[in-house]
Amino acid sequence: MLGILDFERGVKLSGSRFYVLNGLGARLQRALIAWMLDLHREQGYVERYTPFVVKRECMVGAGSCPSLPTISITTPRMICGWSAPPRSR
Repeated sequence: MLGILDFERGVKLSGSRFYVLNGLGARLQRALIAWMLDLHREQGYVERYTPFVVKRECMVGAGSCPSLPTISITTPRMICGWSAPPRSR
């Protein structure tokens, strides 16, 4: 085997049907992404790198905001895009 795919580690990290790319597998993934970005940039595509944390309106508009805030990633002042009350000191 080439050792480029690690299904066991992917399942541990993210659940079923996920995998981790190792060595040449990771390099191949990056090369394919770069090639496709270059190809589409030549055709007028404008590449953007957007924030990972977004406002509630963006999540709702994209249909990504879960109905139960307990399953979302939270920060001390934000729960699924909703501002949480400030902590008392």
